[in-house]
Amino acid sequence: MPHVKYGIVMVLLLLAAKANAEPSAQLMEQAGISLTLQAVLENSGRDNAIRLIQSGELNQATMVQLGVSNESDILQSGNNNQANSTQVGSGNLIKISQRGDDNLANISQIGQNNLVQLNQSNGTSFAIQQIGDGAAISITQYK
Repeated sequence: MPHVKYGIVMVLLLLAAKANAEPSAQLMEQAGISLTLQAVLENSGRDNAIRLIQSGELNQATMVQLGVSNESDILQSGNNNQANSTQVGSGNLIKISQRGDDNLANISQIGQNNLVQLNQSNGTSFAIQQIGDGAAISITQYK
């Protein structure tokens, strides 16, 4: 696998469905396919993995990885969810699942072999900064 010094990918998908919109845009809106999704991904190091799944409208995710063998998984299903993950070190794992609307997550990991698993539903908010090695936390929030 080639070494990536710095890589920034910005994905911005905007589809505006108006009363006079093309039939394909109207069909996508009626089928519930997301109209606005945004992701910013930054990766420096090697063997890092980023997985992002977004469905709904106005969901945003920022994922930053600096180091080796870090993994960040974000699932957003609903509307107006925001997830931010930062990993510095090696062997860290972040798993965020946001369902429903208006969830906010800010997670940072500095060190090695840390785990954060967060499940959010219906307008919850959570922030944590893990500093050290071998720390683990699992949180489930419902409103």
